[in-house]
Amino acid sequence: MTEKPEKVSRVLLIVDDRDEVRLALARYFALHFTEIVSASKADQAEELLRSRSPELLLCDYYLGPEEPTAIMLIPRWRAEYKCLKRVAIMTGSRSSSIAPCPEADAIFEKPLNMAMVTQFFMADLQS
Repeated sequence: MTEKPEKVSRVLLIVDDRDEVRLALARYFALHFTEIVSASKADQAEELLRSRSPELLLCDYYLGPEEPTAIMLIPRWRAEYKCLKRVAIMTGSRSSSIAPCPEADAIFEKPLNMAMVTQFFMADLQS
C-alpha cells in the first residue's frame, strides 16, 4: 500500500480551455496541494487571481481562438498579482517554438511528466 503524499498548503491555479484537461490536472494536484482552482479563459483566471491569490500557476499556452496566449498574459499577471511565486506554461507544441517569456519560470511539453511538474511547483516549498 502506498502512502499518500503530505499536502502542501498552497493554492494552484490551472488555466486550460479544455474541461477534461483541467479536471484531470485538478484531481492529480489535489493530492499535493490544499486548494486547486481552475479557469478556462483569461478573464476567469484574473477573477481567481484577485479572489484566491494563488501562489502557483499552470497555464496552457493556447487558450482558444478568442483568447490571448500564455506569453501575452503571464507578464501582466506576474506584474499585477504579486501572490504568484511559481509560474509554468504547458504546451502541446515544442517548447522551443514558443517565444521567450522571462516571466514564466518553466515551460512543460504535453503530455506532461506529472512528477516533474509537481517537483517544479514544490521545489521552493521544500525548505
